[in-house]
Amino acid sequence: MRKLTSGPTDVILITGMPGSGKTTLAYKVYNDKSVSSHFDLRAWCTVDQEHDEKKLLGTIFNQVSDSNSKLSENLDVADKLRRQLYGKRFLIVLDDVWVTTTWDELTRPFPEVKKGSRIIVTTREQEVTLHGKVYIDPLNLRLLKPEESWELLEKRAFGNESCPDELLDVGKVIAHNCKGLPLVVDLIAGVIAGREKKKTVWLEVQTNLIPLF
Repeated sequence: MRKLTSGPTDVILITGMPGSGKTTLAYKVYNDKSVSSHFDLRAWCTVDQEHDEKKLLGTIFNQVSDSNSKLSENLDVADKLRRQLYGKRFLIVLDDVWVTTTWDELTRPFPEVKKGSRIIVTTREQEVTLHGKVYIDPLNLRLLKPEESWELLEKRAFGNESCPDELLDVGKVIAHNCKGLPLVVDLIAGVIAGREKKKTVWLEVQTNLIPLF
């Protein structure tokens, strides 16, 4: 958050395995009041593997221009986006970028980053990470430690209450089998939170979780 609102950093790279929380982190920071109030314009663009450059640029343009209108096929979206961003302090998130060419295509219309504007890029691909090192070393999200996985699972499954002693051992095994991925821990915790708090039920969850990894 400090890098978003101060200092010379233009692009912030968030990397990590699928399920490590890249999008979750970017979204939480993007919507933080101290961050959102710092920028004149903001836009969030989910890229994924299959994408249409013009459509994605249109998505960004609609957000920074506060418009929901459908853009004309003949419209030069890149030029309109460049004009809209020019002279403004903007924050744009490119979520789940798979290849460097996509990065280049989507950022080409952006004016030279000045006035404290920022771009956040999330990616799972090493190639994209290396491409971005001309800007800054990436923020590489580590996996959770076993005790951290259990802490998260217990909090999601029981709220402010503690896990009963009879479920403690199997619960920690379930947390360990989530392989340190916070989104997997959160998903499994949601499953067991809606089921009976019995050891036989949790053992069933434990058995069914192993083949996923």
